[in-house]
Order: sequence, then structure tokens, then C-alpha cells
Amino acid sequence: MEKQRAIDNLKTQIAAINALSRLRRDALEFNKWRLDTKIVIAQIFGPNSRHLKDFSNIRYFLPVMGATEQQRQQAHHEALKDAAGLLRSFIDEINDRWVDETLQPKKAPP
Repeated sequence: MEKQRAIDNLKTQIAAINALSRLRRDALEFNKWRLDTKIVIAQIFGPNSRHLKDFSNIRYFLPVMGATEQQRQQAHHEALKDAAGLLRSFIDEINDRWVDETLQPKKAPP
């Protein structure tokens, strides 16, 4: 995958977060976005990458039984913000550490 295409794909997933933050936490669009984002990350960094593990470790739902719906929704919004920050850091990594045309790590100086 070309560098710019990878960046554009990640930016698309970030842009979708704005719409998701206006929906309920159990909206079908959220599940689709999360699966699509995992696919994008796997295509860019590989299916066994730390990037995919980091994204998969974001918890969008409160595990606490006594939480109110408002608390659950707030935790979901915070997790979406965390996801956006993580995806932006992936873009920074691509810009800073990968060569221009194809996603290959830059060689460390001798």
C-alpha cells in the first residue's frame, strides 16, 4: 500500500468518529466502523502488529454492572477520543518513520 493511501484510509476512519460520537453506543454503525478500522490497520501494519493490538485493546464499554447509561455513554465517547488519538499517532508514525512511496521502515543510520 502506498504511504498516502494508508494515511488517507486512517484519516477516513478518524473522520467517521465525529458521526459516531453523536450516536448511541450500541449503534450498528459503531460495530461496522470498528471492524473496518481493524481491517485498515491490518492492511497497513499487518495482522499481528502492535498497532492492531493497541487498537483492539481500547475498551468502548464499561464493565461495571452498576454504571448508569450516562456513564456508559461517556466512557464510550472517551474511548472514541482515545481511538482517534491512536489513529493520529499511526499517521505520525507513517510520516516520520516510513519511506515515501511504499510502507517500508526507514533504515537506521549506521
